[in-house]
Amino acid sequence: MLSYVYKRCVHILASKPFLLWGLSLLSALLTALAAVFGVLPIISFPLTLTLQAGVAMIYLDGYKGNPVNSDQLFKGFTNFWHVAGGMAWRALWTFLWSLISVVSILVITMATGALAAISVFHSAMNSNLFTGMDDYGYGNSFGNSVSSGMSSGVSVITGLLCVLLGIAAIFGIVVVIIKTYSYRFTPYILMEHPEISATEALRMSMKQTKGHKGTLFLADFICGVCVFLLYLANILFSMIPYIGIVFAIILSIVLFILYIILPLFMGLVRAGLYIEITTTPAGTFHKAPTPQPKPPVYPNPYHEPTMDSDFADEPSMDSNFSTNPATSDAPGFCTQCGAALKPGQKFCTKCGKPTE
Repeated sequence: MLSYVYKRCVHILASKPFLLWGLSLLSALLTALAAVFGVLPIISFPLTLTLQAGVAMIYLDGYKGNPVNSDQLFKGFTNFWHVAGGMAWRALWTFLWSLISVVSILVITMATGALAAISVFHSAMNSNLFTGMDDYGYGNSFGNSVSSGMSSGVSVITGLLCVLLGIAAIFGIVVVIIKTYSYRFTPYILMEHPEISATEALRMSMKQTKGHKGTLFLADFICGVCVFLLYLANILFSMIPYIGIVFAIILSIVLFILYIILPLFMGLVRAGLYIEITTTPAGTFHKAPTPQPKPPVYPNPYHEPTMDSDFADEPSMDSNFSTNPATSDAPGFCTQCGAALKPGQKFCTKCGKPTE
């Protein structure tokens, strides 16, 4: 599936790169203007979300092969509250899922800090109360052992909390990524199905992406790896003496072009995956159609062929079926009684009429 979508997106992007890039740039400028002149986030945020849905529809129509223009960028404003509300609902749920990681990290960090403070306070108290000299001039070994045991226990707990901190951070990031891909189809659903509510659009997106989130992630991951490899090659080749600067300039130009094209390509890929996943039955994705043999075509002996037919060069009906058996080997009929005549027969065997 992914290879087919990639190939199709490359073909579409090669056919109209400037149009898609111009519309994408127009969307970015309008988003910036909405952020600047919107004054309040409650105004700029819905405008930005609606423009994002419009851009998604441009890529969707582009992948379908339909004409694209700037009017589609404002298509979401015809049903503004529905589109903006659905997009905001998706953003809200993504933010709430991200709080799992944030809250977990915050709680574990505070617990670690509290343990560190207790450890420092305990060490300071032990240095004054337990580590002094007794009446006979010997050190207080009991106080030293207690202090050492407490410090070791605090260190172990602090280490465990640090491990939990890392696990919570990784878990929260994974959950956010999964939910982000679960809500990926929401803009397309909102724009194509205005009768569906925001909450239903979110549930429908989760249902449609079930079992396909790995493919969606892989599509983004491959592009990210390509960009990383270009960065790495740029760094490595630029370290070559004398000619490294030439490689650095060439790869920098390639990266600049990639930064322009990559958002357009990824927009088409995401739209293409939405179409292929939601419209293609499972297990039948782009199978080559089985060639069907053409049925043989036979001439119709009951109608005179025309010059436009496939049998214009065939002899006419009169030459094949002559009514005179003497001039033709084809069977005929008696003109008086209608009895069948054999080829070459000169008299009718039923009524005796000559056939010549």
